Amino acid sequence: MIEFEKNKILLGDCMDIMADMPDNYIDLAVVDPPYGIEDWNNRGSNKKNIAGKNSDKLKQWDKKPDKKYFDELFRISKYQIIWGANHFLENLPNTKSMIIWDKKNVGMHFNNFELAWSKQKAATTSHMLKR
Repeated sequence: MIEFEKNKILLGDCMDIMADMPDNYIDLAVVDPPYGIEDWNNRGSNKKNIAGKNSDKLKQWDKKPDKKYFDELFRISKYQIIWGANHFLENLPNTKSMIIWDKKNVGMHFNNFELAWSKQKAATTSHMLKR
């Protein structure tokens, strides 16, 4: 059993650490899980960027989390912001509020925006998205 303290960084597998946390222990979890980019890059124009000697390490790091991860995350935290939400929709409940990050990647081959799932009670409005 891990003894949790405020303002302490824990190094380890998040599934092991979350398993030891009590329900609703965290007020707000802001997470950016791996999206499984390797899978879709292998089908697209970035295939050459992930090939080579680091490909096996990338496959291990970039494994998309399953439903068990999200179940634990929702159990241990009262509110969540989950970046890359469009990659995890099968594991996320409906929400009235999504956060949209305009990356301003004009002319780049990356996505122009990113979605974050949010457990807010009100719908997102334009004033919430201004910088």
